[in-house]
Amino acid sequence: MKLRLVVPAKGFARGKSRLAPALDRAARRALNRRLLAGVLAAAARRVRRRDILVVSNGADALAHARAFGAAALAQRGRGLDAALDRARRAARRGGAAVIAIVASDLPFLRAGDVAALAAAGARPRAAVIARDRAGRGTNALVLPAAANFRFRFGPGSAAAHAREARRAGLRPAFVDRPGLAFDVDTPADYAALEAAPGSEAGRTASAP
Repeated sequence: MKLRLVVPAKGFARGKSRLAPALDRAARRALNRRLLAGVLAAAARRVRRRDILVVSNGADALAHARAFGAAALAQRGRGLDAALDRARRAARRGGAAVIAIVASDLPFLRAGDVAALAAAGARPRAAVIARDRAGRGTNALVLPAAANFRFRFGPGSAAAHAREARRAGLRPAFVDRPGLAFDVDTPADYAALEAAPGSEAGRTASAP
């Protein structure tokens, strides 16, 4: 069953504005690059690079994706949900049966997390939701590429995606793993990343 893995990412120069109290613009740009690089590396241990698609509003992130060997899709105008709809249509045209959306800011993501998503998404009519640490946001979402499913990213998206799955005739399921739950949005998240004991991801992300 062919899977297309989609990574939505803000441009390196635009992303993580909420970290401004902790990091200046150059440091935020470097962090965005390192986070995306880590997610792509983890994904590529389970998915062929050409089956990874980065969706971004930044030319820098799109160029990084192409240099990595992944596909790239520019996000234009109508927001993330509309861009993911375009990515899903592209996946269907490419013969994908399943689409997996994985956030770009998961510093502890590992190949096993990607494998767990793929395994859960291979079940018939499954809509797999990986929640953030608060249990409210969606850090990953796996569903049949042909499903009549409307993306609901934003505040409270985990519950919204579960409701949408039921409406679309899918079976919502949750995959809760540390590598999928920890994302970096706030200065507190960044402090926790830096403080992670023995964490290569933390040391890399906090490097100048």
